[in-house]
Amino acid sequence: MNLPTKIQDIINGKSGVCNNIGKSGAGVYLYGDMVLKVQKMGPEAENEVTMLRWLKDKIPVPEILEHICENEYSYVLMNKCTGNMACDAYFMMRPKLQVELLAEALHSLWEGIQRRLSESFYAPKTSYDGRGKRYT
Repeated sequence: MNLPTKIQDIINGKSGVCNNIGKSGAGVYLYGDMVLKVQKMGPEAENEVTMLRWLKDKIPVPEILEHICENEYSYVLMNKCTGNMACDAYFMMRPKLQVELLAEALHSLWEGIQRRLSESFYAPKTSYDGRGKRYT
């Protein structure tokens, strides 16, 4: 695979291993403690990057190390999250624990969204009158 130079510099010669667990249809490659997601440029790719950047202060999500759009492809290099996936055999054999942890994660996400919405709703707003004068 021909990767953008900036991505190659960060990966620093590591060999990538293809990961087929996800269902997005994108190419996902593991480089040690980093993950590279390659997909056709489009709204889905851009929304994913925007969402990860927005969520980073609210819940644990991968940190975006580099995002490049080149030759009609989106390349998102991010750090690899620690821990096990919810579909890991350990959790599949313990469905009660699996459901509890997933519910806790969803609750955390919902709290983060509610907090962010209330902060933006109650934040002082700057407006402009019809002549371009700013007021709060």
